[in-house]
Amino acid sequence: MTDLKHIESTLLLAKTVPALLVWGERDVAVEPASAEELHRRWENSAVVMMDGIGHMPYEEVPEEFNRIALDFLLRETPPTSLRNEPQAAIECAAPVARRA
Repeated sequence: MTDLKHIESTLLLAKTVPALLVWGERDVAVEPASAEELHRRWENSAVVMMDGIGHMPYEEVPEEFNRIALDFLLRETPPTSLRNEPQAAIECAAPVARRA
């Protein structure tokens, strides 16, 4: 948790910026508990803890990672005609605490 102390001063500047914290529950490089601690300190953040995933979810399960990131990025985007077409429909939802 000493890394969190190092970035604490930076969080004062960025804590209201929306942030998605995606963590693998089998991460051996950065403790998964760090995600919850960082989330607690970052006012406008969401945590997704990915079951069975290690340190690099974007490489281990890229499609799932991309879907989670798009859900977060598009969560407040109003529907457009492209998004109403079946082949282009993207379901926007608030990130959940855990994804399998």
